[in-house]
Amino acid sequence: MPDLALNFEFLCAFVPPTPFSGRPKSCHVVLPDFKAPPKTHVPVLLYDRDDRDDGSLVSAGLTPKESGERSPKLQDAWDKLDLNGEELEVQPDGKPWGGSDSLVTSSNLDALLRIADAEVGMEIFDKKLVTSAAAKVACRLHLRQGSLSSAEETPDEFGVYNPEDKQHPLIHSQKMARRVVLTVGFTKFIDLVFRDLGSAAERRLRLINNTGVTVTVRNCEPGLVWNHSLPPYKDQFNDEINLFFTLSPAYNPSSPPHEILLKRLADGASGICAPKAFDGFA
Repeated sequence: MPDLALNFEFLCAFVPPTPFSGRPKSCHVVLPDFKAPPKTHVPVLLYDRDDRDDGSLVSAGLTPKESGERSPKLQDAWDKLDLNGEELEVQPDGKPWGGSDSLVTSSNLDALLRIADAEVGMEIFDKKLVTSAAAKVACRLHLRQGSLSSAEETPDEFGVYNPEDKQHPLIHSQKMARRVVLTVGFTKFIDLVFRDLGSAAERRLRLINNTGVTVTVRNCEPGLVWNHSLPPYKDQFNDEINLFFTLSPAYNPSSPPHEILLKRLADGASGICAPKAFDGFA
């Protein structure tokens, strides 16, 4: 049975109902909308256009997702779809997930992704970003089945720093996952179903491949969107952890938390833009 590998990269917020250490059976994934100036993150979906199958969708009376922007590299078969206020559903062989939730999560996700390690009290996610049709998010998914694991773990540890505290600037250190991967089996094809938030109308991206399908969802910096390998640390933000704090119901824009920096310990180079996990929502 072939697999779908759905890669999540950069500023993706993982929100299980309880911390990953408790092995929850489902998880929400949210790409926050930070497209406004200075446009630090532009959410997109990348897929191999050679896997695309619009014909069977049209024959079944279904609406194909509009085509994306092709890679500027002639030898590159990838297309890019901008994500803009959409609910995304994964349907193996075109069927919604049924039965009880059975998502399997790897044991190291909690240690690699938890926002709570920054120690600013912002570890609970704002529920309206998960449930509201009016939520200002670029894309969100509810993962109920398959396997969720880390990938591209950094070889070096990163430190979480409070630069305002000169006595004890290092709060926490850890290696980090630069990518989180959902793996789901299918028989003939995978449907990615797109719905505008608050709308029942849907468009489908049907991908078919006998050996497997790879799709990447990333909330990515401009200029790097066509770079399929993860960019080096020097090309990534070292303060992106602050953007996650605005997603918490405890966030007060008139009194934001102290500045937190994420920095590589080995040589002090700039930090890494990576997925983070919250400990539930309220």
